[in-house]
Amino acid sequence: MTWTKLSDDFSDDCRDLSDAAFRTHIEGLLWVMRRETGGAIRVRDVDRFAESEHARAAVDELVACGWWSIDRDGYRINHHMQHQPEPDLLAKRRELSASRQRRHRRKKAGLANEESASPSWPRPDPSRPDPSNASRNASRNAMTDQCEGCGWKTSGCTCVPSTERAVAGARYE
Repeated sequence: MTWTKLSDDFSDDCRDLSDAAFRTHIEGLLWVMRRETGGAIRVRDVDRFAESEHARAAVDELVACGWWSIDRDGYRINHHMQHQPEPDLLAKRRELSASRQRRHRRKKAGLANEESASPSWPRPDPSRPDPSNASRNASRNAMTDQCEGCGWKTSGCTCVPSTERAVAGARYE
């Protein structure tokens, strides 16, 4: 469901319109938002939504004051369309909402992990060096002062026996 947004000063803007034009303009805004046309109204659609007895005169009044303009297939609402979300935005919101609702329903049914299951292979741990690429690890370890064997900071490394660490001195501190 879409919503039509009217600002607090909407009625102030409409004070010079006839009652028929006011009603037709509101009905037009509701129509284009429900149909998600982006403000376009076909001529034949005016008869479908406009309930005023003087709808044709009201449309002429709205065109004369610039609130509506004549378009190739009918009319385009200009006034207050800046407050309405665009049709592509509404479609994207609806898509995201449907996806979120689908995940919620699957989770509630106990199927949440099946849709977004993680792959069966282990993912690389960025905090541990890749032993298959020793040259890249060596340059990275030189910059971060990590052990080439395990990737831990050299002061906490268990790859090198503590006696060797004591002998090597500052290299392992």
